[in-house]
Amino acid sequence: MSGLSVARIVSINLDGMPNAILLGYTAIELALASVAYLFIKQEKAQQQQQNMIAEKA
Repeated sequence: MSGLSVARIVSINLDGMPNAILLGYTAIELALASVAYLFIKQEKAQQQQQNMIAEKA
């Protein structure tokens, strides 16, 4: 998703402001990409904790 929003931002910079609905889609894509990043980061942290616990046992 972040690739789509980055490409759309580049397009906005090159071509100018698009239709309002495309700006809304860009905002939604950026928000969802941020949420996905946070979930992935949280999952990695949990896996690291589980690995540390497993190594101690």
